[in-house]
Amino acid sequence: MPMSRKSRRLSVAFVSAISLICWTILFFAATRENSNSVQRKLLSRITQEILISGFYGPGAWWGFLITLGMTHGHAAMAIYKEGRIPPDWDYDLTSAAFYVGVAAVDLVLKSRTISQLGDPAGQSNLIPALVCAERVVSLGTGSLLFTTSISLVYGSSSRHRLRIYLVTTIPLILALLASVCSYRAHEAISHSTPVFWCPFHDGSNRQSYTMVDYPGYVGQRLYFVDTAYASWKYWLAVGLSSGVSTIASFAYSLFKSNQRGHVLVSALSTLFGAAAFSIALPLIGASVLVGYNMLIWLVFWIAWWEPFYLLAFFPRFNYFPPTDISIFEMDQIAALLAILIVAMIRSWLRIFGRRIRRSDE
Repeated sequence: MPMSRKSRRLSVAFVSAISLICWTILFFAATRENSNSVQRKLLSRITQEILISGFYGPGAWWGFLITLGMTHGHAAMAIYKEGRIPPDWDYDLTSAAFYVGVAAVDLVLKSRTISQLGDPAGQSNLIPALVCAERVVSLGTGSLLFTTSISLVYGSSSRHRLRIYLVTTIPLILALLASVCSYRAHEAISHSTPVFWCPFHDGSNRQSYTMVDYPGYVGQRLYFVDTAYASWKYWLAVGLSSGVSTIASFAYSLFKSNQRGHVLVSALSTLFGAAAFSIALPLIGASVLVGYNMLIWLVFWIAWWEPFYLLAFFPRFNYFPPTDISIFEMDQIAALLAILIVAMIRSWLRIFGRRIRRSDE
């Protein structure tokens, strides 16, 4: 007998869940040792003189992850049952976007402070707090990119999609700005000590799409445009290519036409066209390269956000903010319990609301 639509959906959901769990376990096993090492080094830099805000503590972080789980879980269940995201206002998404936006602003401020220190940047007491802000912005950026992409396909209406874009765009812009500032801070730190938590500056020359400063790293590709424009060799090449093109066009037009005005116009058009193309070529090449890398970054987060989300719950994994703050501190307990209570109430209301609708039908 052919499978019903509900059975097919259950099968797809089951296979997807098993695949997600397997990939998460494999990735965890492959990177656990290195992650533990990075976390231990970061935690060892925290002393009594270094104060990290409870904003990045374990209670606030787990509350943030639960909020992300609520918004993504609600959307996934709606897509599974109705084939679209409900048009209701998503308060979980708004809360998560606000948290990411605040962390991005904090990251900008801390990065600029460290960048201005010069050679002593590697010994700054702000580095542990900087990494905490980076972890929030990194995972939050992935979540917002994932949400924006999913809403593009499963949004209920154009108005609903626009509402989601308005919520996600502001923190994403702040995150991109924070990425550039973070990259510059890592550059300043790397002058005196390896940035062991960042593969772009730890001497390994590896790429990591999950690092908050990846967009900043890609944006550095645009700097070779300034280098090209400042080089006399580049301008010599522009002059030679434009001159050769103009002479060739002039000779061809002179051979094909006896009208001097037409020959002159053709030669001047070739001169200006060749010069404009030669001047714009570095900018065009850099833009294509940056666009290609950013597209890969976007596809990566869409495809792999869920495994990194699950790994972020573990304190010894290098997606967890290294604060050395205990979960048993009052502010952390209060933050976590508040989110858990809200999650339980909202889940209960959704279940109760469905039962009322079923009874009415």
